[in-house]
Amino acid sequence: MKSKHHIVAAILLALIAGTGSMARAGAPEANAAMIVPPAPPVPCADRPTTVERPCVVPRTRLMVETGYYQNASKVGSTALAGYPLTRLRVGVANRLEAVVDAPVQYAESGYAGAGLYPRSSFGFGAKWLSLRSPGVQYTLSAEASPPIERYVPNSMRSRYGVAIAAGLSLDALTALNVSLGVTSFAEHTGHRPPRLRGGFALRRSLSAGTAILSELTFRSPAAKTNAQTSAALYLQQSLSTNTLFDIGIGTAFNAAGDSKAHFLSFGFAVRPCARICP
Repeated sequence: MKSKHHIVAAILLALIAGTGSMARAGAPEANAAMIVPPAPPVPCADRPTTVERPCVVPRTRLMVETGYYQNASKVGSTALAGYPLTRLRVGVANRLEAVVDAPVQYAESGYAGAGLYPRSSFGFGAKWLSLRSPGVQYTLSAEASPPIERYVPNSMRSRYGVAIAAGLSLDALTALNVSLGVTSFAEHTGHRPPRLRGGFALRRSLSAGTAILSELTFRSPAAKTNAQTSAALYLQQSLSTNTLFDIGIGTAFNAAGDSKAHFLSFGFAVRPCARICP
């Protein structure tokens, strides 16, 4: 119980630190001029937060994102693990990218400790940068068979998902992302009501190659699952001009089923080449 309180406290401290940066945004222009915003070596990576980032890969550019997610079971072993959470993003036009999500292998704890190993199908979608102005931008996205990374009932499959995301620059080093979406589901017994999902993510650059991110997300009830609210804290580090690594921990305030509240994730965002490789 103490470990859970420690994780929640760490996440809240990160959010408070971000709020403090907002208060300092009104500092004199002379001091603001001293701040040089670090340029991310791999721009527009959706990882690591589950809150969608409101940006698209530039035309003719390619990006690959992959990761691993796991939480634990109250009765031991793993309640859910998902891997390799791989997404291919290609800029196909000005302000428009195509998205392909590779099949995800899930490992779940079943009845009496039995293991379940469902596998998702390919997901195909697109994201459009609908509005961009100084300090704020919006995207609209849609996908067929989007992957679900957390608390996946083995008999339920996602069908379609749509989302809107907004990004706001709070100061030279801090950005706030907000997203809201709906995902529809199907089960072997028929269709299920859609699930509403959304959240807030705060990103604070610590240096040219390092950033800390915190997020608060929610999901409405869906088939065989209750409503869920979770929070997470991530560290993002550049390994090269084309590669980012991230690692994060989080907690669900109302964990589903036999899962524990805490989870761990890590992954990479890679730009293989400046333009689509021949």
